[in-house]
Order: sequence, then structure tokens, then C-alpha cells
Amino acid sequence: MNVLLVGLGGAIGAVLRHLMTLGSAHPVVAIFGINIAGAFLLGLLTATVSGKPRLFLGTGILGGFTTYSALAVDTVRLLHDAAPLGLLYLVASLATGVIATGAGMWSGTKIQERLEARAVPAPDVSRDLDAFCSQAGCFGQAAVSREQQASVSQERGEE
Repeated sequence: MNVLLVGLGGAIGAVLRHLMTLGSAHPVVAIFGINIAGAFLLGLLTATVSGKPRLFLGTGILGGFTTYSALAVDTVRLLHDAAPLGLLYLVASLATGVIATGAGMWSGTKIQERLEARAVPAPDVSRDLDAFCSQAGCFGQAAVSREQQASVSQERGEE
């Protein structure tokens, strides 16, 4: 199953990359953008998603979307045609990719922290029932609830 997830995701990512570079006047720039966007998204995914979704999205789609081999070929071509430009492309690609990955991981961590801060704590059913019953006038249920609470407390040795 994992192999199918990665394969399907990889096919989707590769097609997306192809469509984004199709007809590009500057494929080197398009590949640079794709790799940086992919680095950011992979960093974000790493901090927020795990398991099968991460295999499909990260290893599959983003693995197929980004391309180290095109980076390497473009760098060699640029080094051959204009060495300073090739060196700049290589350093910029690596540095920007690392920064983008770090930014993605940082963003993912912040998203996780906000989601956890917004998480609703588990309700205290007995307290909530008492509060509801005192407002709604269902005294019999509230009394039963208190009796049940007292019984449970005695069983636990609490008072």
C-alpha cells in the first residue's frame, strides 16, 4: 500500500512540475522556484503530518514535484556557459532551499501550537450536568448526579 501511495503521489508531482515548466521562457528559473516551493512545503509537512499522508504528500507528490537532477544538470550547464552564474545558481539554490525548509518547519510548528492552544479540553460532564440542571430546573437529575458523585468519591476513598 505504501508503495502505491508514493508512486501515485510521485506521478502527480512529476506531472505538476512538467506543467509548470511547460513553455517556460526560463526553465532554470522555473525549476529554482519549484525546488524552493517544494522545500518549504516539505518542511511544513514534516512538522505537521505523519504516517501515510506524509508518504503520499511528502515522499510522493513533493518528491516528484521537486528535482535534484534538474538542479544538477542546470548547474553544470551554467558552470560551462558562465561559471560565476553557475556558482551563484548552485549556492543560491542550496541556501534558499535550506532557508525555505527551515521556514516551512517553523511555520508548521507554529500552526501545530495554535491548533493545540485552541483544542477544547475534555468536558467535566458531572460539573456541566449540575450547571445545566441548576439553570434548567431539573433538580431531580442534579440530585441524582450529586448522589452518584458522592458514591463514586466514597468508592475511590475521596471525600
